Amino acid sequence: MCYMDLKHKLYSTTNKEFNEKSRTIIHYISTAGADEFGEMLVPGGMDDSRFKAVLWSHSLGLSLLDDRVPPPSELVIGKSLWRKAETDGVVACTEFANTPLGNDVMRFNAEGYINSWSVGWKPKGAKKFDPETGFTVYPKWYLYEYSSVIIPANPDAINLMLKDAKSPGMKNILGREQEIIGLKNELEKYGNILKEFGNAKGEIEGLKKELKAIKHRLNGSNKSNHLSNESFIEEALRKVMEEIVGRKI
Repeated sequence: MCYMDLKHKLYSTTNKEFNEKSRTIIHYISTAGADEFGEMLVPGGMDDSRFKAVLWSHSLGLSLLDDRVPPPSELVIGKSLWRKAETDGVVACTEFANTPLGNDVMRFNAEGYINSWSVGWKPKGAKKFDPETGFTVYPKWYLYEYSSVIIPANPDAINLMLKDAKSPGMKNILGREQEIIGLKNELEKYGNILKEFGNAKGEIEGLKKELKAIKHRLNGSNKSNHLSNESFIEEALRKVMEEIVGRKI
């Protein structure tokens, strides 16, 4: 079985029970509702006979792309003591491993820095399309693994976790995530700038048309009743520039 072929479904929750003494957390790993792609996993249809591990961010070959990310063997953060289907979703009890990365993930979940879990799954049998809701329903599915994922509870959580992280692996992962967030912010900023340029271009084109109309009226008017050609055009250009810069010149 190739883990790269697994489908993933994300769920965020603050409804969890943490036991510091036993190093366990009881939490939802999937819900009965549809995800952002319009897919629904029926909780009672879960088959966990092929279940393998509890991971950090699915460990989908990230170490092959970035040498700062620990190899998959180091991304196992614990073991699942049990999994059961309820009406609202699938609940699991996770015991965190006493490793540097496992300890960091446990603490960040317990303190509410991260509240998101994601299942690695595959369909079992045919899927169904619900025409009333527009959702694709999977009545039966295999659960292969589930992961704690780094979707922060608030925008500052990455920075706070980076300061508090103990394991080199977690620090490297968070540093990489911080870089990605920075790049996304830069892209968003440049996107807004391009949008502003696009809007300004439209305004300038509109002003050019107005100036052309003014010149057309000028050419068809009696010069004795109007300003000279040069003065009129100079005045029109001044008004155009004032609109562009937003102040009188």
